[in-house]
Amino acid sequence: MTSSALFNNKGGVGKTTLTYHLAHMIRRLGLSVLAVDLDPQANLTSMCLEETEIEELWEDSSELTDQGAAMAGLPCTGRVRNGQTIADAVRPILEGTGDIAVVEPARLQPDLWLLPGSLDLSRSRTNCPTSGHAPTRAMSRPFARPRRSTASSSRRRGTWTPISC
Repeated sequence: MTSSALFNNKGGVGKTTLTYHLAHMIRRLGLSVLAVDLDPQANLTSMCLEETEIEELWEDSSELTDQGAAMAGLPCTGRVRNGQTIADAVRPILEGTGDIAVVEPARLQPDLWLLPGSLDLSRSRTNCPTSGHAPTRAMSRPFARPRRSTASSSRRRGTWTPISC
């Protein structure tokens, strides 16, 4: 598996946009792609998921729904479940209750998955253990692997993981 992290301390330089487009283009080349959103603003997650999916994932109503700009209670797609973000994966480390929890990536398209980010990462950055930055440590451990579909396995030549930091 090939992993690429797009990192720059400066905001607004296009890391998330580049990650989003690279993930889709690499998938079109026949590779399986797992996009990982480590950005505390979770913009990659917002780009990839519907508003109702984000509400379900984060168990939170959005400002758009609260302001009446988006309908509340729209049926969800079933692609996401609450408690399946990168923040949920590292929460046991931050709380000192255990090791990294396994989370299931959201299947966006055939051969394209997203490990969703969470706004909780921005709150946990100040609470990271001294043994290393928790989201970075989390990436050294395996997450639930996306299931391969037999229909597309003949064209698959490998996997690629773009990471938005």
